[in-house]
Amino acid sequence: LLSSDSDASVCPLVFETLDRVNEDGKKIRRKCTNCNTRISSNKSRKDARKLGKQTYTYCGNCPGQPQMCRECFESIHNK
Repeated sequence: LLSSDSDASVCPLVFETLDRVNEDGKKIRRKCTNCNTRISSNKSRKDARKLGKQTYTYCGNCPGQPQMCRECFESIHNK
């Protein structure tokens, strides 16, 4: 999760589909970090696990390479 605008300025503003793959070549699907954090701050962790978006994409240029859906990527990088 990006903490400041300076972190977002490092990343390109264009959403590129970057998929993580495991050693078998299968795509790795995880929760969107930003959606999960936002939901869990308003609701319970259990609700965040149910309501958070599953995504294949992540930002390879952000610190920690967080898993992100398109909506969160655009909201973070287009501040």
